[in-house]
Amino acid sequence: MASPHVFMALIYAPMQMMLSSISLYLFKTFLINLSNASKQQVPQDYRILRTIQPYLKEVNKLMEEQLLGPADKIKVNITHVLLASILITLLAILFSRAKMR
Repeated sequence: MASPHVFMALIYAPMQMMLSSISLYLFKTFLINLSNASKQQVPQDYRILRTIQPYLKEVNKLMEEQLLGPADKIKVNITHVLLASILITLLAILFSRAKMR
């Protein structure tokens, strides 16, 4: 019978890939919602959103013009997933080392 460590090693990489793809999808969805919130008319009932909408417009303008382009045009491919997976691994190592001190 195989060791539990072998089983965990086989499961770790696909789970991390799924985690990174889900996080990239949620980030893209967040950017699309931010873009939509800055562009559409806000009803009178939503005072908080109405208050921050000018700031959202500035953030959206910065994102579209200088950083990423329009949020709905962002394409996530396997390279992005792999890079996000590496980033998550490096952050996990960093935090585990910080916890050991």
